[in-house]
Amino acid sequence: MEIKKTKGGYYYKIYKNGKKKRISKKEYLKRKYVNKMKGSGKLLKKCKSVIKNQTSNNLSSERNCLLNYSNINNFKNYINLKKMNVMNNSGVFSTIYSTKIETNIDNLKKGDNVVLKKFNNSLLDKNNEDLLEHVELLKTIIHPCLIKVYSCIIDSDDKYLIMEYVEGNNLLVCINTPKIYEKLEENNNLLLYVLIYQLLIGIKFLHNKNLTHRDLKPENIMITDDYRVKIIDFDFLTNENRNNDIRGSPLFLHPKKLISNSFSNYLLDIWALGVCFYIMIFQNLPFNIPSNLLDLSPNQKHILCAKIEKQQVEKTMERFPNKYHSISYDIKRLISLMLDYNNKSDMNFICDNRQKWMKYLKKRTNVTNLKLYLNNLENYN
Repeated sequence: MEIKKTKGGYYYKIYKNGKKKRISKKEYLKRKYVNKMKGSGKLLKKCKSVIKNQTSNNLSSERNCLLNYSNINNFKNYINLKKMNVMNNSGVFSTIYSTKIETNIDNLKKGDNVVLKKFNNSLLDKNNEDLLEHVELLKTIIHPCLIKVYSCIIDSDDKYLIMEYVEGNNLLVCINTPKIYEKLEENNNLLLYVLIYQLLIGIKFLHNKNLTHRDLKPENIMITDDYRVKIIDFDFLTNENRNNDIRGSPLFLHPKKLISNSFSNYLLDIWALGVCFYIMIFQNLPFNIPSNLLDLSPNQKHILCAKIEKQQVEKTMERFPNKYHSISYDIKRLISLMLDYNNKSDMNFICDNRQKWMKYLKKRTNVTNLKLYLNNLENYN
């Protein structure tokens, strides 16, 4: 098979039998790049598999495999609810199970693993109709850095969310496991930068869909064995810019939310992601936040906000001199911006390719085997 650009500016795939098929410029450039890499062994094989999974046809088939409202409860015909294994990352609000597909269903084959999230009904504030609407919203999110949601099952009083199975550990485990963290720090923190880049692009995609996560924290970020990011747990996902309710972990909550219920959800995500970046690099929280944050009196909340507003993140970084000097100035500026108490920048500004930290991240991550994967993340829209 050949690829060709005509004088008229069109792109084609030409098969051995002489037939040709018109393709997009994006797919043409991807295939042209792969052809140039012939003979590069394992890297070529890996890059081809990544590119194959990112063509527009594959995206279309992924969307087609998601079930419609009318079939939403039929998913229980393809799995056995009696053959479920409890996973370690179960919490108070839900129990997480893994199970296997019993029968082929669209892109899922018999024997493939899926995750079932069983909600604790006493704590779930969604009725059946709200849950179905929430699942339909989740099914529109298709991005390599975001967990894929297939459907849900409402079985008498039990409610299950069916999601993609991810092999790996959450970010908190990676940070607290010395062997894993030492690997992330190798080559001047190369893999830490790889993770930061993916998280930026994933949240930018979400915000450009007019959606916000509202519960970003290390426990909700999965890292696969080949260092790809999957953001999980979209229970508090919303398409509203402002809500009166407070969601998420207090340690990752923007202080302004405590004194202004109408504070922007987009800025909440950016602040929480900045806290995650700080923890990834310095293995500590940037601010001293009391565990009983939500129980403070209005006066105490205002005092805390005033204290954080005066505190410069750049100064808090200097508490860790060895790590501080090994981190790029551009990355420190990125974290300082995201943790600026009065920051009003959105993800499009933060992820603008003209920003020095984005140029630095792209320059550093280009030496990894994930090069093509990372370069193509921004093509999802």
